[in-house]
Amino acid sequence: ITLDLLEGMAALSERADALAEHCGRSHGGMTPDHAIVTEDGVVALLEPGLGLALSASDVWGKHAKRLGYDAPEIMAGESADASADVFAVARSLGKRLERGDAPRADGQKRIGKEDVPKELADVLARCLALDPAERFALPQEAADALRSLGMDIADEAAVAELLGAVMGRKEARRSV
Repeated sequence: ITLDLLEGMAALSERADALAEHCGRSHGGMTPDHAIVTEDGVVALLEPGLGLALSASDVWGKHAKRLGYDAPEIMAGESADASADVFAVARSLGKRLERGDAPRADGQKRIGKEDVPKELADVLARCLALDPAERFALPQEAADALRSLGMDIADEAAVAELLGAVMGRKEARRSV
């Protein structure tokens, strides 16, 4: 899912000039609400241009629900580049950033789950760097770094199976 999101943001970055012309900005504004995973495991970005335009508005741009996904430079009112999109995708992997640095993924104990490998935590930490100069400059660079780890990456069928299992548990809880 993360790789698909990064590659979707990379495709949008290639159209940055057009986005800026039509939406008023070309980077930022992405939240988990801008993505959907379909029943067959395909990840799609929903209305990325609308998300960009709305994130520049006073009402939605400063709404508490979405602020934690914006890169620090956007929250400071500064211009943003594609590294802000890398930050937003990485933030969508976990809890919204409230303030300060996000804790390293390998520094958190996960009960009943495997520890996050240091190499993966290093990539995530670079994605979440508060200084844009320390982040991956482009979403595709972050996707390539994740792929280079040689980890087992779920395909669309595996994502669909996981989604079905999660939805099945939710449906079971609703019927009780």
